[in-house]
Amino acid sequence: MKDNGQLFDLLSIQLDDYYNGMAGRVNSDYIIDFTFKYASGKEAKKTVTLDRTSGFQAFNLNETNLRSASWMSSGYLRFDNIQSNPVPEPTTLALLPLALGGALLASRRRKAAAK
Repeated sequence: MKDNGQLFDLLSIQLDDYYNGMAGRVNSDYIIDFTFKYASGKEAKKTVTLDRTSGFQAFNLNETNLRSASWMSSGYLRFDNIQSNPVPEPTTLALLPLALGGALLASRRRKAAAK
């Protein structure tokens, strides 16, 4: 969840098994279960598998309009480069046409005054 409680999109994340490459021991693939809670109140799950490759692996999640996202794994994970976008609040979207209309009106008045 975002600290400020706003909605967000979770686009991608990079994950790595903490023990990959340490003494060449990697016992198995790791399964990571993501849980997403949406603004609509619905919940969904997505599972990805981190293979035995050493280093970070990128996963494109492309989940939008989220209230929260969490994940669980059978191994010790490191994560990096979480790509997310904030979702504009409805009041912001509602005010956008008013702002554009005001700018258009001011432009027309300026042109009329210049004549």
